[in-house]
Amino acid sequence: MKNKILYLLFALALSLSSCEQGQENNGRKDMKTLTFKVSICQYNDKGTKVASDDKKTWKNGDQIYVAVDGDRNNLCALTYNGEDWIVSKLSDKADFSSHGSLNAVYAEKLRYEQGYISTQGDILYTDKGTYETKNNIVFITLNMNVRPVAKIKITGIPVGFYIEGLKEFSSVDIGNMTWNKTYNAEKQYMESNGKDETVYYGLFDDSNGDFTIKLLNSQGAYYEKTFGSKNVLAGDYIIIDGPQNTQDWKSFIPLQGIKKNRDVMVVLNGKVSAKELFSLIPKNATNHEVSYSSDNTSVASVDADGNIFGNSLGDAVITVTTKDGGYSCNINIKVIDITQYISAEIKKTGIYISTTIYYKRTCTIKNISDCDILVKSLNNIDVNKTVPANSSLDISFYNYYDVTPEMKITFTYDDTVYSIIGKWVI
Repeated sequence: MKNKILYLLFALALSLSSCEQGQENNGRKDMKTLTFKVSICQYNDKGTKVASDDKKTWKNGDQIYVAVDGDRNNLCALTYNGEDWIVSKLSDKADFSSHGSLNAVYAEKLRYEQGYISTQGDILYTDKGTYETKNNIVFITLNMNVRPVAKIKITGIPVGFYIEGLKEFSSVDIGNMTWNKTYNAEKQYMESNGKDETVYYGLFDDSNGDFTIKLLNSQGAYYEKTFGSKNVLAGDYIIIDGPQNTQDWKSFIPLQGIKKNRDVMVVLNGKVSAKELFSLIPKNATNHEVSYSSDNTSVASVDADGNIFGNSLGDAVITVTTKDGGYSCNINIKVIDITQYISAEIKKTGIYISTTIYYKRTCTIKNISDCDILVKSLNNIDVNKTVPANSSLDISFYNYYDVTPEMKITFTYDDTVYSIIGKWVI
């Protein structure tokens, strides 16, 4: 019996020893029991920088996410505090064996949520990182020398535009370092920041050696330029002169609307141009083509060039419609007898005594029409002065008789001569 008990105790001890030995060989240590020494650079084995041309130093707050031994569920975060890298747990599981491999990713905007890692902006990564554990110290070595995106800087880009067709590296499976690529997920618009430039990160679809950059805004306006015999490759850094710096961009600015500037009077048998009566929005729209129509052609008609003709006294509406977008506005037309809108009043305003007595007269000509007129004469007195629309003009003269006969005012509009009789005011 005694021998049997001793045998059982021996077997139990042997089993425990074997278990401990297995845990030591295969054992992994939770990171909360470990300290870390981190070495990170951005160069290849020849000392040449191969990624992130302007990422010369790490700045406070930079983060790198790391998958231990290629396990997407075994993650930790490295955060730079300005002097050193602080290692913290990212996933529920975060442990290290005696040595192994590391996959690591840096991005300007890096986020981890429910097993999902999103990336935005400039990206660096490595799938050849290593670690080694000695005396509960983990030595981490990362050479962040792979840049999966190109950096594209465009100068002279209008405010409110973004680059279309750029594949952005929006999320990563850190277990095997593969990216989910989306087209303009964030639509990075050019903002007014005192500089007419912006920077994009991503890749374009291969197009047999040519690639086209298209800049869009939210209204559908675009600038487009094709670069022959060129490809944008991962790790490239290219600078492009945008449409504000060079004229070789194809452009299209769509119309967003049309507005009426004013209604207008048209002189009977005269004409005016409709082109000053409305405005296109925006002014630099590519297609300015419009059509015109009248709801009462017997009063006012309009031709394809926008000339409005006054055919008979009365009212009409001219409609202007854009070809791009089909926007329209209505302009009210009043066909008038212009002599009914011009008046003249003559007053005695002074006396001048020399060898003869001269009487000063002032003729006030009022123009309440929308038309500029040219006053040619008052009786036999040459004037040749313009009275603008909706304004008046005082004309003074002297004569040697106290009683002035009837005063005839002659004026022209659109090369047609008109006349009215002035009214004396006592």
